[in-house]
Amino acid sequence: MRSNPNIAFRRIAFSLVEVVIALGIAAFVIIAITGLLPVGLRLAADSSDESRSVNILSAIASDRLTSAASSNSVLYGIPPLNSSQTASNSFGVSEVGAYVSTNWNQARYRVTYKLQPPASGRLDPWLLSLRITWPAQSTNPLNAVESLVAIPQ
Repeated sequence: MRSNPNIAFRRIAFSLVEVVIALGIAAFVIIAITGLLPVGLRLAADSSDESRSVNILSAIASDRLTSAASSNSVLYGIPPLNSSQTASNSFGVSEVGAYVSTNWNQARYRVTYKLQPPASGRLDPWLLSLRITWPAQSTNPLNAVESLVAIPQ
């Protein structure tokens, strides 16, 4: 008995219904991925800002730690470690971490610090509390990173 060649062809081919279902699934996946792209891009930008702000805080802490205790820090002007008073202030920092002063229009980040001396007669460390927020112009920013640095005497 001879086999019919049309039967073999039907077994390996896709029907129109199968093709339409496959295209529908592919379209659904493409639409879902396209909808997630803006969220992913925003999260990547937020992550980049947060990483940059952590690096800036590290640079500020390093600047105070490596500067002479009797003078302001070299790059950011954090007060000397020779007072019995708590010092606090804010300054601006550019996108690359350069000191900008208090001109918030030129700054990308706002750094607020609080330098607390140890209790009198004790060998406790100085405490440098740092908070960086962005954008610098905002009076009520949604983005912030904080750090606490212990500076030995």
